[in-house]
Amino acid sequence: MRIFILLFITSISLFAFSMQEALDLALKNHELIKKEELNLKSKEKMLEISKSSLLPHLNLLYGYRGSSEENALGDKESSYISLQGKYNIYNGLRDRYNIKSKEIEKSAQESRVESIKRDITLLVKTNYIEALKAIKNIKSTEESLKLIEAQRDDANNFF
Repeated sequence: MRIFILLFITSISLFAFSMQEALDLALKNHELIKKEELNLKSKEKMLEISKSSLLPHLNLLYGYRGSSEENALGDKESSYISLQGKYNIYNGLRDRYNIKSKEIEKSAQESRVESIKRDITLLVKTNYIEALKAIKNIKSTEESLKLIEAQRDDANNFF
């Protein structure tokens, strides 16, 4: 009885969706795909961050100090400003290898997302075809049942 209800619900939903619509919905709403796409965005950001190590860095500092007592110069207030620049000339190729590593991680994540999408596509198409087969089996079983009932009625009428 459970199988019949499941097949009935499946048959109703199959009339509501074509295979392409079911596939589009599955690819759009599947949690694993969303999770892996977020991981891909994270890998892209990590690659951008690793590339920033090759850029020059500039730091600007400002400080102010006020006191109720005079310092050695006779001032109660003092301030300073500092500008610091830094450029990575050579870091033992660590930065280059780090960037290469992040590019490979991003590429691997892209492949993982595509693999998951293909797996889900295969699963949806397989289930859709199985549901269509189940609907066809239900229809042929119903036709067989009608034929057997007709034969039984003929046999009852004959005798």
